[in-house]
Amino acid sequence: MLNGIKVTIKAGGDFDPVPADKYTLQIMDVELKNMVDAWNPDGIDKLNYKFAILDDNPMAPGSKESTRGKYIWQKCGLSVGAKSWLKKLAFAVNGVEPNINIDPESLVGKQVGAFIVEAPSKKDPSIIYNNISAFVKVTKPLPELEMKSNNVVVEKSSTGVDIPEDDPEAAIKKLNEEK
Repeated sequence: MLNGIKVTIKAGGDFDPVPADKYTLQIMDVELKNMVDAWNPDGIDKLNYKFAILDDNPMAPGSKESTRGKYIWQKCGLSVGAKSWLKKLAFAVNGVEPNINIDPESLVGKQVGAFIVEAPSKKDPSIIYNNISAFVKVTKPLPELEMKSNNVVVEKSSTGVDIPEDDPEAAIKKLNEEK
């Protein structure tokens, strides 16, 4: 129960896709995620790379909003086969064929070129997503973005509050005023 606490509900997931183009990306993070799909109902582990766009292009003709700093993600299977996204990414970053000893985290912080396309959602074609169609080696590195650590530790403690049964609204009001 919320016990009278007011919450703000936000609309989420709304974003404008970047225009289809070739971009220079900075690899910001990688996570291991269990992905469920039609072929693997129990899920399969994949690497989910987070990239930031480094190019400072307008989002639309005449727009002041920039593509720089916009994020895009790419899932990679845990293999380095011929069609493997992990192999394509590692090759574009390092310029050499990767082997099975690749460290997925060693790519974080590096730059890579990528062709980003616009693709309609299969469920609702009016929703447009961005997808990476290919990785390429960066020919001209761009100024990097600041890397932020995901290892943020937040300590929070709370103590119980006695709320009198005869006037709980007054106690809640007093608590809200103390914030």
